[in-house]
Amino acid sequence: MTFDLPDGGPLLAGPASAGGNATVRGGDSRPRLALLSDLSAPPPGADLYVAREEALPRRGAGLALRALRRRVRPALLASPSSPSGDFDHWPADVVVMRPSSDPAENARRALSAGVRAAGRPLVVDVSAPVPADSLMAALDVGAAGVMIDTGNELADAELLTELAELERRRLMDAPVMTVAICVYNGAGDLDRCLASLRALRYPNYEVLVVDDGSTDGSAAVGRRYAARVIELGRVGRGMARSTAIDEAQGEYVVFLDADEEADPDWLARLWRMHDRLGVATTGGPNRPFPDAGWQERAVGGAPGVAMPIVRADGTCTHLPTCNFSIRAEVARRVGGFNENLPVLGEDLHICYRLIESGQDLYFHPTASVRHHRRRSIRGYLKQMFDYGRYARATNEPLGFSLVDIETDLPLWRRLDPRRPHYCFVGPQADQRYNLAFAPLSNGFPVKLMMLTGAVAAVGVPVAARFGFAKQALALTAAAVAAQSGYVVARAPAQPGLRGPRALANRLLTAGLWYAGPTSLAIGKHLAPPPEMPELAPNAEPTPPEASAVR
Repeated sequence: MTFDLPDGGPLLAGPASAGGNATVRGGDSRPRLALLSDLSAPPPGADLYVAREEALPRRGAGLALRALRRRVRPALLASPSSPSGDFDHWPADVVVMRPSSDPAENARRALSAGVRAAGRPLVVDVSAPVPADSLMAALDVGAAGVMIDTGNELADAELLTELAELERRRLMDAPVMTVAICVYNGAGDLDRCLASLRALRYPNYEVLVVDDGSTDGSAAVGRRYAARVIELGRVGRGMARSTAIDEAQGEYVVFLDADEEADPDWLARLWRMHDRLGVATTGGPNRPFPDAGWQERAVGGAPGVAMPIVRADGTCTHLPTCNFSIRAEVARRVGGFNENLPVLGEDLHICYRLIESGQDLYFHPTASVRHHRRRSIRGYLKQMFDYGRYARATNEPLGFSLVDIETDLPLWRRLDPRRPHYCFVGPQADQRYNLAFAPLSNGFPVKLMMLTGAVAAVGVPVAARFGFAKQALALTAAAVAAQSGYVVARAPAQPGLRGPRALANRLLTAGLWYAGPTSLAIGKHLAPPPEMPELAPNAEPTPPEASAVR
């Protein structure tokens, strides 16, 4: 669900007298809003019911909202955030926050609320007068809209009109941004990626395609879309990304993978966060394609995906380069990407360099792209094997310092089905694999199954000597079935499927929670170690020969 209007703007709700581009409580084809101070008597016919904070009972707010939700369906229900911060079972479709009068404070509050909103839209509920720029600050960091109802209809209409005008002019002075796509043999995906960029609602950007030695005509696809193309030999992703930074003409360099498609407002949202918070680096969600094939659907719920690790305040320890925006001057000052990495890890290294230089990384909850993961089970298992081979050699020089959120949970917390997953819900909740460290933690199902097998290997022969072989085997089978059933039930399977297809998808996804970490462990502990060059964060690059084709 979304609050995007036909012109791509946010939801702006207030008195009908505001007119203009604003969405009002009861327009002809506009959403009809009902602000509730009493949950027992919702008026009929609204599209969005907003349960204000004063309407919620002090005890049992969740139960009251569930009852209201049943009464107003199919309309949407908005409410303040869960008092406990647990959105896994909070019944609201939309999260509501009250604004601060200070724009900087309101931006911080809106970002934190958006991160905690479990993928739900965030709407600012204005019940007392605030400056228009304070509301604009919330929109800049991901709020989906603003509702204004202070009791003074004339003042509300004036504030709404001012806000609508600020929104209309928001991108007028936006700088040039360079969208950089580094590609290796991805012509088919690149075609769709570049087509999606034509719909961007951002006034001033260039598209730069860096061809990392492709043999499938990827460079020709870039030229067909009038992108600026730089053709390299096969130099690796780190060198290709650093070349993009060196060649970028924009004030910001925004990295997108060839197998992605951008939301029309993606680039504008990234710039708005840069501009509002003054941050050098930001990124957003990379979501799965809803029409992915059956194997990719299962892989989309498996562990091991590149994803940001987001704190409650919206800062990150790591942003993957599949949706990564950085001020060009800062990227050059920290030395760009590590060009010596042959396969993977270049995103970890630049994040490490940025953190070491005192920069903060920020996550934008709504600057989203669609991203293909591996399209086949075989490709996924190879990816996990490669991760295993390179993981230690890539991470040891960084001291494993890019993960500072608690992931080593005790057994009872891992198994608690009510446990909220603060790290990976929030703005990426519809990425099922971000419920990873959910359902259990990446390698936990395999470790528990191995422990069960080890206990059975010792216990069954001992039990057989005392005449209890059948009972021991039955107990082992029950333990295996219980573990497997729990993983099947908790696996973040593809939403939207029904019947046998949904069951098959869930079973296959659960199977990958065993197969993926096993493949990673084989690559990490049993495969020959890769030949790795010097991985010091500031290793001197060796520039390749490159020819720019415009």
